[in-house]
Amino acid sequence: MANFFVPYDTVVFGFTATAVALSIALPSERFIKFLSEIRDGSTAFKDFLFILAWNGVVHILAFFLFIPAIFIGDSVTLSPGTDLSSLRVFMFFVLWVQFYACFQFLVTTIGVYELADLYGTYCASLRKADDTH
Repeated sequence: MANFFVPYDTVVFGFTATAVALSIALPSERFIKFLSEIRDGSTAFKDFLFILAWNGVVHILAFFLFIPAIFIGDSVTLSPGTDLSSLRVFMFFVLWVQFYACFQFLVTTIGVYELADLYGTYCASLRKADDTH
C-alpha cells in the first residue's frame, strides 16, 4: 500500500507546488486584479490559493502517516494474542486521510480547470475588446 501512496502523495505535492507557482507567476496583472475583487469578505484568487495550499497540506500529512510503513515494510510478524485494535484504528485513520487526500486532489484539479477556463474566457474578452477598437 505504501508503495503506491507514497509516490502518489509526492507527485501530487509537486503538482500542487507547481500550480501555486504558475497561478502566481503566469496570469496578467489585470487578471489578478479581476480575480481580487472582494466578494463576501474574500476574493476568488485567495480562495483558489487556499484550495491549492490545503491540497498540499493534506498530501504532506498523508505522506508522513505512511512513514512507519516505509520503515517497517511489508513483513510485520505478530505474535499470537496480539491486540490489533490500535493498529486497526491507525490504519483506518491512515486510509481515511489518504482517501480524503485523493478527493481533495480531485477538487483541486477541478479548481485548476475552472481557473484556466476563466482565464481563457478573460483573455478572449480582452481580444474582442481590442478588435473592436
